[in-house]
Amino acid sequence: MTPPNKAVRRILILEDERPLFEILRLMLETRGWQCIPHAANARPHAITHTALPERVDAALLDVNAGETNGLTVADELRSKNPSLPIVLMTGNTDRNLRDRVAAMKHSAVLQKPFSISTLEAALAEALAR
Repeated sequence: MTPPNKAVRRILILEDERPLFEILRLMLETRGWQCIPHAANARPHAITHTALPERVDAALLDVNAGETNGLTVADELRSKNPSLPIVLMTGNTDRNLRDRVAAMKHSAVLQKPFSISTLEAALAEALAR
């Protein structure tokens, strides 16, 4: 249980593979995050408009989530909240992608597959930038 004086951190998760989403949810919830899931095949516009009416403290986005591009979602989220910490997950080793994410403030890239400690480090990096 979260102490009353400590606010619950909320994280938006965009992941089209249900088993991976469930693993991420469990990993994050055991570390105090409240996970906000979204259908990865929805259009990015719909995802951000359903996610942002409530407070969101960070976003964990799959770069290739079905028909949805995590970079597009990241750009739209940033247009609404420029300082939102974003971690982009990818199985792609493309240097251009890593460079683009490195240039974004409050962001980090997470290479799949990853461990909980790597996920925590990427979130800490995005929160600190």
